Amino acid sequence: MKERANKKVNELVESSMDRLNKLADVNTVIGTPIVTASGCQVIPVSKITVGYLSGGSDLGETKVVKEDESVPFAGGSGAVVTMKPAGFLIDDGNGCRYIHAGEDSENMKLKAFCICAALLLSILLPVQILPSFAAEPSAGEAVLEVESGRLLYAKNEREQMPMASTTKIMTALLVIEECSLDDVITIPAQAAGVEGSSIYLQEGEKMTVRDLLYGLMLRSGNDCAVALALHHSNTLDAFCKRMNERANELGAFDTHFSNPHGLPAKGHFTTAHDLAVIAAYALKNPVFSQIVSAHTYTIPDGGCGYARFLQNKNKMLCQYEGADGVKTGYTKEAGRCLVSSATRDGMRIVCVVLDSPDMYNRSGELLDKCFSEYKLYKLFDSNEYIVELDTDVSEKTCKCRAENDFVYPLRKEELAFVRIEEDLPERLVLPVQEGDVAGNLKIYLKNQLIFSQKIVSIERKEKSFLDILREIGKRNGLVCGSTNFLQNAALQAGAPATN
Repeated sequence: MKERANKKVNELVESSMDRLNKLADVNTVIGTPIVTASGCQVIPVSKITVGYLSGGSDLGETKVVKEDESVPFAGGSGAVVTMKPAGFLIDDGNGCRYIHAGEDSENMKLKAFCICAALLLSILLPVQILPSFAAEPSAGEAVLEVESGRLLYAKNEREQMPMASTTKIMTALLVIEECSLDDVITIPAQAAGVEGSSIYLQEGEKMTVRDLLYGLMLRSGNDCAVALALHHSNTLDAFCKRMNERANELGAFDTHFSNPHGLPAKGHFTTAHDLAVIAAYALKNPVFSQIVSAHTYTIPDGGCGYARFLQNKNKMLCQYEGADGVKTGYTKEAGRCLVSSATRDGMRIVCVVLDSPDMYNRSGELLDKCFSEYKLYKLFDSNEYIVELDTDVSEKTCKCRAENDFVYPLRKEELAFVRIEEDLPERLVLPVQEGDVAGNLKIYLKNQLIFSQKIVSIERKEKSFLDILREIGKRNGLVCGSTNFLQNAALQAGAPATN
């Protein structure tokens, strides 16, 4: 991997430095973003050369785009670069970094290129996040297996704290569940100019619910959150009320929402555990899962005069093997927050870190830990389970089964503590219809119930007329074995015996 990276850097340097020199005389209009064919956005704030900031493979082409249009940085890294008089302000979605470039023109070009080449290589040569040192723990952490909901790791998981834009997981879930994705929304004034992260919606634009959901989850658009909330509930207060109702329905009892986007507000908080529960449930929704796993999305022109190309801010999608969601977040009050998910060997895990100094590396460490410690085990195979139960008619039995398989994440050493118990009657009382409940099957890990389901009949069994007569005979002490029951019944009634 290291040799490939070094080779790629050398190729980029050799093929691009000539073109970087040619671009040194390119000037742009102050305040007007330019974009190279590789997709680099640069907003000059003074009249200086900016063309050499690209770092992609098409450095020689530029075009003017509309002010404030969101366009990804070189190679799809998701970063935005703003030219300053003495350097470059790089915002990669994980905090701004100021790069001083007060040297001569050649040094400035080389430094800019090296920065951009490194960002580009993170896309061309994605590798799993494996820091050389342990990342600092977060204030709150929780890791869940999505299907079972089993908590695999936790630290301060019940402590209430703000969650920034990870709030939008619930916003998206509610809208997906309760609105039509093809509804067209005319952007209201209230959704234009919302503070914080934005896709810069304009009043009067027309967009579908689907497009706004991508703007919400890929670029963390606070304006998209407001537009969707108003479409769903007409008012933000009404939408927040529904958010809180849905949280309670999902068992997130230590969570309260005061807005749909996650900007700081009184009474807006969750816990790492609750957020993991909400995210795990949301990931079972195929529409939600598709949106949060998307690397890019294009919103067509809705009346503003240009399309929007969206690049997902979640770096885990490019840097962690098997990553497939879900949402980043940051405010000064909440710190850096990340809900991430990944799937390996059929097991999908969701990881929550709140107020995390090193959210990507810490999430990578926690996911690695849980993938290495836990595997999915099929503890019950419905195809191999059929039980034949006696009935109250001695010559008749009834076949029953439990219909659902059960798969559960376990450490290898935990297998010895799994036990399966059946709760079944000694005999079934006929008649029995197909699908009637016969009993229960329960699976325990040590003394903890981890799964239960009904055992049901898979056939119809009834009493015949002869069965009923035999039952009457038994109640009256008549013999129903090899002797003809009807003859014995007749004798009991006083009829003469026959040979």
